[in-house]
Amino acid sequence: MRPRSLAVMLTTLAAGSLWLHAGAPARADGPPTFQIHDVGSLGAVTSTNSYTAGLGDGGHIIGTTYTPAGARAFIYHPATGIVPLGTLGGSYSYPSAVNASGQVTGFSSTGAGSGHAFLWQSGVMFDLGDLAGGNGYSEAWMINSAGQVAGVSAGSDGYYHAFLWDSVNGMRDLGRWGGWYANPPIRLNEAGQVAFTGLASNGQPRAMFWDGAALHDVGDLGSTSYPLSYARGLSAAGHVIGASYTPSGRWHGFVWQGGVITDLGELGGGWSEAWDVNSSGQVVGISLPSTGDGYPHVFLWDPNTGVMTDLGRSASWMYNRPVAINEAGRIAYNGFDSGGYARAMIRNGAGPATTLATLGGSYTYAAGLNANGQVAGRSLTSNSGGQWHAVRWAADGAVQDLGTLGGGYSEASFINAIGHVAGGSYTSEGQWHAFGDYGGGMQDAGSLSYTYSDATGLNAQGKLIGVSQTPSGYQHAYLYETGSGIADLGTLPGGRYSHAQHINAQGHVVGQAEIQTSSGYASHSFFFDGSSMQDIGTLGGGYSWSSALSDAGHVVGASYATSGQYHAFLWVSGDLTDLGSLAGPGGYSYAHAVNNAGHVVGWASTPSGRSHAFLWQGGTMTDLGDLAGGNGYSEAWTINSAGQVAGVSTSSDGTWHAFLWDSVNGMRDLGPFSWWSWYNRPLILNESGQVAFSGLGGDNNPHAILWDGAALRDLGTLGGWYSFVEGLSSAGHVVGASLTASGEHHAFLWEDGAMTDLGTLGGALSHPVRVNAAGTVVGVAARPDGSSVSAIWQGGQLRALSAAIEPGSGWGNIDARLLNDNDEVAGSGISPGLDWHAFLLTPKPSDASAPTTTTAVSPSATNGWNRTDVTVTLSAVDNAGGAGVREIVYSVNGSTPVTATLPSVDVVIGAEGENIITFHAVDQAGNAEADQTLTIKIDKTAPTISGTATPAANAEGWNNTDVAVTFTASDSLSGLASVSEAVTLSEEGAGQSVTGTATDNAGNTAQATVTGISIDKTPPIIAITPGDGSAIELSAGIPTPTHSVSDALSSVASTGSGSLNSAGAKPSGVGAYVYSVTGASDKAGNAGSAASTYSVVYGSAFQSFRQPINSDGSSIFKLGSTIPVKFQLMVNGASVGNASAGFAFTKISDTVGGAVNESATTLPGDSTAAFRYDPSAGQYIYNWSTKGLTSGTYRVWARLDDGTLRSVVLGLRP
Repeated sequence: MRPRSLAVMLTTLAAGSLWLHAGAPARADGPPTFQIHDVGSLGAVTSTNSYTAGLGDGGHIIGTTYTPAGARAFIYHPATGIVPLGTLGGSYSYPSAVNASGQVTGFSSTGAGSGHAFLWQSGVMFDLGDLAGGNGYSEAWMINSAGQVAGVSAGSDGYYHAFLWDSVNGMRDLGRWGGWYANPPIRLNEAGQVAFTGLASNGQPRAMFWDGAALHDVGDLGSTSYPLSYARGLSAAGHVIGASYTPSGRWHGFVWQGGVITDLGELGGGWSEAWDVNSSGQVVGISLPSTGDGYPHVFLWDPNTGVMTDLGRSASWMYNRPVAINEAGRIAYNGFDSGGYARAMIRNGAGPATTLATLGGSYTYAAGLNANGQVAGRSLTSNSGGQWHAVRWAADGAVQDLGTLGGGYSEASFINAIGHVAGGSYTSEGQWHAFGDYGGGMQDAGSLSYTYSDATGLNAQGKLIGVSQTPSGYQHAYLYETGSGIADLGTLPGGRYSHAQHINAQGHVVGQAEIQTSSGYASHSFFFDGSSMQDIGTLGGGYSWSSALSDAGHVVGASYATSGQYHAFLWVSGDLTDLGSLAGPGGYSYAHAVNNAGHVVGWASTPSGRSHAFLWQGGTMTDLGDLAGGNGYSEAWTINSAGQVAGVSTSSDGTWHAFLWDSVNGMRDLGPFSWWSWYNRPLILNESGQVAFSGLGGDNNPHAILWDGAALRDLGTLGGWYSFVEGLSSAGHVVGASLTASGEHHAFLWEDGAMTDLGTLGGALSHPVRVNAAGTVVGVAARPDGSSVSAIWQGGQLRALSAAIEPGSGWGNIDARLLNDNDEVAGSGISPGLDWHAFLLTPKPSDASAPTTTTAVSPSATNGWNRTDVTVTLSAVDNAGGAGVREIVYSVNGSTPVTATLPSVDVVIGAEGENIITFHAVDQAGNAEADQTLTIKIDKTAPTISGTATPAANAEGWNNTDVAVTFTASDSLSGLASVSEAVTLSEEGAGQSVTGTATDNAGNTAQATVTGISIDKTPPIIAITPGDGSAIELSAGIPTPTHSVSDALSSVASTGSGSLNSAGAKPSGVGAYVYSVTGASDKAGNAGSAASTYSVVYGSAFQSFRQPINSDGSSIFKLGSTIPVKFQLMVNGASVGNASAGFAFTKISDTVGGAVNESATTLPGDSTAAFRYDPSAGQYIYNWSTKGLTSGTYRVWARLDDGTLRSVVLGLRP
């Protein structure tokens, strides 16, 4: 017999295979035979923990939470909260880096079971692929602000390669990757340069540098024994740092730039490591000094002097990033203070160290340094019972306590360029959550929510039981039926959880549930009758657990009794019976199975202290004995309706044998038992009395054995040395696994005397899980890449189970564990919503109807026409319960038909004119739809359009009337939909334009613009000097008139001519003049004319009235006398002697204010010389006779020949 360790090995292999369950490969030939039903869940649950992975300069925090379906990457920002990034179709995703724009990179499992680098932006996760044609694994580790991504990928040569990805070039292969020396193992700067450890041509690890155009081998420090080097860091200026062996065999840090590698040396202890570098080439790291204190010391290497300066002991060892330097040369590290305590420290270059302040305790730890000199880390609040708190140190060393999220511990891990801090903290509930501090206090990033359900049982009617997470975080048992959905079975009074274990043909459910008792909580078995959960109770102790349920509603299991022993029990319709033991009340017993008659089998302790199989019926426990003459051990595992019992017993030689017991023959020895099974089902009894078990063959190796009711059959192997049993159907099909002649582990199906190798899916392993009466088998099978998926053997063919499911289901990582005789399959997997859900697969009914294809056109047409390429989505669906769509066949304009093996396909039409798509769908049963047609009309050409202005402009380019602009257009494909109407321009202005638009029925538009329209309706402006209405004093001389012409729009074409009319002038030159201008015009043809009438007056030439009349009105003359009224006109000192005047008087008062005072000058009236000019005196004299007038006050008027009036007041009295 082979050693039992091999069984352990196989069990481990099986567990590993199940762990590798992933999304299925491409669907195999043949129709989908199952419809998948998502069981759903009992509500959403929030993950307990979240973990920080990075912080971007935009304040975005990335991290990971864990759900039952796998790890999930998230991004957090105060503006959005926590956002799940999803996956690439697989079970997990991990973020690696985030840039200032919130783009995230990392890696995720795919629906095909591999892992790929991803880029997440704007809510969408993009698969960056791999370097192996889609068949390899890739991971992304860094991203810069331009969105370039660096990482590693499996290549087509089977080795890992470094890559640089961008949106233009895709994934660029940078050559073989040499291993994980730094974290991250590839560095990417803002210039798109990359540093990593690659492989040189001699196969040795070698630091490599991609400068954006070419790859450079950094070289090594000269060791002939170990000519290798490793890259650790990269500056913004392209400095590469790392480590290499020197010719003397010492391990030294180096810096490389521009093709030159420089040995940084050491502090005397034999080695050094470079950890960080800035753009100035300053390098910090650690080195063992010659002092022999056993601690590495932090160093600063100066590129200007080439000197390595010892900065003191380091409190961080190799892989905790012990030191950092920023662009200003500020250094942060963890050292020791004078008291020997580990403390965070900062230095400016090689200057003195500043020990950063604490929160009260003696310990601090620095984790990050930004460009402003701020540091993030943690500090102990007190040496006595203190807590670690996340802190931020300002550039001056001042410490800020960031607190916690309610728990007793927090730590800061990242700090960005503007001082935001990210890290993790315990909450008040004891959960670990990512946090961000943005200057206003610690913000809880929270955790992601998920839903969860799993399947545990399936009955012949397709009812499914299992467990599902509830919003409270506890699991509840559920019952699921297609058409009804998931039902929460609840818990027992006061309990928090329940678990469904068995379901019978009636839909009754048995399981475990928590119940609240006076002393706390306990776990009891429950029975669900279709409407409510019943407590099975206990036998007096605190706990009970069930092991089997019959179709008649019998429940068996075990429970602690008051005496402390556990006893088998039988529960029926509320009655709990203690089955006791074969040794009395003080013994132990356990029930394994019960049939519909209520007969119970299991094991019980005997008076001799052994344990024996028992059969309990009618209130009596019967000892079934053993195969060792009463001196051995036995255990009954199963019983059928005929009362036959199967189990195992030790034989007289002390080895285990299988047995079959019945009331006639007693215990029949079926031969040695080997215990081999992956699923703890090494022995099965069916209703026909057949027993299949893992026994020993004639070669004394593990073999599958069948008792067929009359004889034992060694089922043999598939050519290898072992086989073993996993299942037996009611029709006698046996399934198990066997080693093949080629050394592979394969599932087999045995029926009608023949063992059939079920094969694999291209890999080296398959294993069955269940078999039914039709010979259908579900299990797992390996693919060529070694990963395993759930598979089904049906109709002589092994297929990936996902290939038997209707396409496009969106499910991944399908794990099938349950199968009934109706070919219904149940299990769990990753649902389309990326949660772990139970599912039920039901067979698709036969199909005789053709599928139906619908069309969706994008973009939609305008007036029946499109003006761009058109995507026609052909989507086919089969009839309800049909076999599913196999393909869509289409052709465009009579071209060669194209077959698409998807339920929908996009057809892009780009040709102008009418295009006819002919299409039909075919389902998996071969039913073909009649040809359908769809006409797509495309017009990408804009119409033609022209415009005309009426009337045309004159030779100068101007119009002096309104201008009408009209447009004409044409379109040769879709025809015109509209043309701009005529536009009349009436506003004056130069360089006006009118744009007209023509639109065709497809929506194409064209424009024409009529430009250079200049309108001037306004005649030119004529300015005349003197202006119209002007009065010019004679003393200024008689003016010569002039004129000027202006035009604000079209400008002046002609200034015209002027003429003066002086007919109204007097001999003295005073009087009216008229100056007229005609013939003026502008370039628009507007004519202009103007006239100015002005006068010349004496003005100041009038020298006032002269004696004898006082000009102040004080003169009083004798009534009846003739008064000489005198005045003088003087121009520039000369008298004007040729003027004329008229006189008048007006009595203005009957009174006179005094006596005659001008009698001496009064002359007798002389009517013969009423007005004259006295050249000798240079005066004008008018002799005014006052005869016939009456006494009073008079105003005397003189009207000069320039048209002006002059007056004086005087008195007359007798």
